[in-house]
Amino acid sequence: MATLNQRTQSAIQYLAFRNGLTIFGSTLATVSALAIIFMVLLGLFEFVNAAYLGIISFLLLPGMMGTGLVCVAVGHYVASRRPAKADEGEDPDSFLVIDLRKAATRRTVALVVFLTLVNIFLVSAVGFKSVEYSESVEFCGTICHTVMEPEYAAYLDSPHSKVTCAECHIGPGADWFVKSKISGVGQVFAVMFDTYHKPVLTPVDNLRPARDTCEECHWPEKFVGDRVKVIRKYSEDEANTELTTILVMHIGGGGGNGGGTGNGIHDWHVNPDRTTLYLPGSDDRQEIALVRVKHADGTVDNFAQDGFERDPASVPDTEMQVMDCIDCHNRPTHIFYGPDDALNRAMSRGEIDNTLPYIRKAGLEALLGAERDPDPDGFIRRSITQFYEENSPELLTSRKDTVESAIVRLNGLFHRNVFPKMELGWNTHPNNISHINSPGCFRCHDETHTTKEGKAISQDCSACHQVLAWDEENPQLATDLGVL
Repeated sequence: MATLNQRTQSAIQYLAFRNGLTIFGSTLATVSALAIIFMVLLGLFEFVNAAYLGIISFLLLPGMMGTGLVCVAVGHYVASRRPAKADEGEDPDSFLVIDLRKAATRRTVALVVFLTLVNIFLVSAVGFKSVEYSESVEFCGTICHTVMEPEYAAYLDSPHSKVTCAECHIGPGADWFVKSKISGVGQVFAVMFDTYHKPVLTPVDNLRPARDTCEECHWPEKFVGDRVKVIRKYSEDEANTELTTILVMHIGGGGGNGGGTGNGIHDWHVNPDRTTLYLPGSDDRQEIALVRVKHADGTVDNFAQDGFERDPASVPDTEMQVMDCIDCHNRPTHIFYGPDDALNRAMSRGEIDNTLPYIRKAGLEALLGAERDPDPDGFIRRSITQFYEENSPELLTSRKDTVESAIVRLNGLFHRNVFPKMELGWNTHPNNISHINSPGCFRCHDETHTTKEGKAISQDCSACHQVLAWDEENPQLATDLGVL
């Protein structure tokens, strides 16, 4: 019996300690596990708060730990396949026999079981946290800093800044979760080998349909009625005269205000009684070559752009895109403003004092010129300072703080919308809501998309909005509405 126990202990010692791969794996797994616990504690008690802490804690170290455990398993397997050495007195038939009647053997087995349970717990917990972390805003927005910096900056200053990236880009369900992870692998390699496109290409070809994501919160059937929209902009005169536009937007709804009348923007575009498809005329979908409307009664209208060379009816549906919310709302979160819009927004919010003479004119010149200068911050400061030195030098003294505040905010506007490293400049990414800095609605509503029978997609502005005031100074209606 003593001989058998000695052989058993010898076998365990041989497997656990004499195999180099097992020794390496055990060491790697143990050190990684202890490091994971240490890093998690650092983050839990907020001793360290950095984006890369998550990568180390939930991606790098678990990978090392998993590698170590695999090495242990492979090492055991390799050792078990080796023939016993006769000169060491090992009996091949009893090489892997474990005698639990021996106290030392029981302690060894108990230790192995305990460590296995600890490993299972750590791998499960950290694996779950790894998935959660890989879908966090921090991971998406800050890890690949140069690539995602523009999108992250726009996200933080957007109407959806409290919505996580995964809620829109992945949504619920396992199928799109798997697709996103597969796509993510390619993105990781693109970043590693610097093969990603500059700027990030839009639209995203494999983006999940809005009905699976956006409509979790935005219910088209309830977009009913009209809404008043007030737009403010400023002139380039000395007083930075504020001009107000007031529109009544015919929002409509997915079922024609419940009756299917087809009145309003959403009545047509998301009406359940018709399906709209389109054939892009360019990769960025800023040109539309063909629009196909399939009605509930089975009739089909093909609106082809002037000069379309194919027979519209012969174009298969598989070549076309089903019209989605994001075809119009193409920048619902990652919104980049042109210099005009950015400046108007800042002035209307009081971020730039519009009582500072000519600040609209001087600010716009500074923002436009900064895009071509290697030192945009310095250019904006020099441009504003030079403008007032030439036109109102006394303001540099009497309103020094106001001028300085304007310079700082102009720098902020520039860095919020222009990212030279990603080759993203003013108006690189047009916003298709409206038709001010992009073709927008007029991509289809231009009277040049017609059927063979001569029916055209309407360009009637009143179908979308009614103008109550247009670039008016202090319109009485604005006062009556209480928006001035």
